[in-house]
Amino acid sequence: MAYAQSGVPQNEIRIGINRAFFGSGDVVGPAVYAEYSYRLSSYLSVAPRLIGGMAVREQRNFYNHVSSFGANVSARITPLPRFLYFFSVDVGGLYHRFASTYGSINRTIPGGSSNDYSEHRQENLWGFLGAVNASFVNQEYFTLGARLELLTSLSGGYLSADSYQWGVYYAKKF
Repeated sequence: MAYAQSGVPQNEIRIGINRAFFGSGDVVGPAVYAEYSYRLSSYLSVAPRLIGGMAVREQRNFYNHVSSFGANVSARITPLPRFLYFFSVDVGGLYHRFASTYGSINRTIPGGSSNDYSEHRQENLWGFLGAVNASFVNQEYFTLGARLELLTSLSGGYLSADSYQWGVYYAKKF
């Protein structure tokens, strides 16, 4: 309770924009997130958040569209708050709805037939999120920083990496 008595902000609302690499990095696009972080101690915070991202890739006669929307709750750990207050690690659970559409784009051949194909896949996935946060501006009432994260899911008995992302964030402390 030393924070409440001294007037130092404990909680924050964070908004970030990331560059998302879906799958093995085959499809790249923007992602955004918004979160509320509640500080339990100088070492530990709890941070629920909403995430969303999408990417499109076209190459010759092939296209791929990927989108994801989800929510997660993570524990934010600041291992050495006195010396490395600008560095933290997030570990948590993740739910996201993942959709992917891919196929070929061909012209209609004479006679009216086409050899186009496409496939659509939609899944509700549960998994884990891990992230590293580093703030490069850490003022009393706001923070600017960078984040690197990995989103995984459990599917078919295997843990797979769905996306890794890196980007910047702005946090308002209160």
